[in-house]
Amino acid sequence: MDKVRGTKSRRIDANTFEMNVSWQDPTNKHKYEATEKIQLSGDKKPEPGPPGGVYITNALLLNVGDRVHCNIQARDVYGRGVADVWKY
Repeated sequence: MDKVRGTKSRRIDANTFEMNVSWQDPTNKHKYEATEKIQLSGDKKPEPGPPGGVYITNALLLNVGDRVHCNIQARDVYGRGVADVWKY
C-alpha cells in the first residue's frame, strides 16, 4: 500500500477527486505525479490513517483545498488511485 498526502484540487464525482500531491512515503512502490486522480475505495474497515484524521466515504464531503491523506491500494482501469482517504 502506497501513501500520499496533498490537497484536493477538484471534484470529479461523488467517489472521485483530483489532488495535488505534496508528499509521498519514501517506501512507496510507485512514484506519483504532482496531480493525481483518486477513487474512494469504499472500504468499510480501512487500515488506520493519520492521527486525528476523519475517514472520508464520499468525495462530496471534501472541499477544494482540504488536506487529505491517501492509502492507495491499487490503480483502476482508468488509471485512478483506489484509496482509503482521510481529511486532516
